[in-house]
Amino acid sequence: MVNATRGMGSQGNLDALLRSACEPVALEDDTLVLGFYYEFHKEKIEDPKYRHMVEAKVSEVFGQPHKIRCVLTERKARTRGHLVDAALQMGAKIIDEEDE
Repeated sequence: MVNATRGMGSQGNLDALLRSACEPVALEDDTLVLGFYYEFHKEKIEDPKYRHMVEAKVSEVFGQPHKIRCVLTERKARTRGHLVDAALQMGAKIIDEEDE
């Protein structure tokens, strides 16, 4: 669904906003609940202009009308990527980790 919004929005970056600032939380009947990490991003998607675009793409992807509901949520802890896991299995050692 996120890829379907590529190029949309006033700056053409609606997909990037959805990809980095939120995650799907639930599907409740005909409503997709999106959890946002920051109030700013939540409010941006709640703006009728953007809400309409996202709802249109969600409906297109699911093949039937859907609404969205935006909530605030905490970002889940990131897990190590598959490349790090593969390196560890080959004997690599983590010497330093960066916090986001």
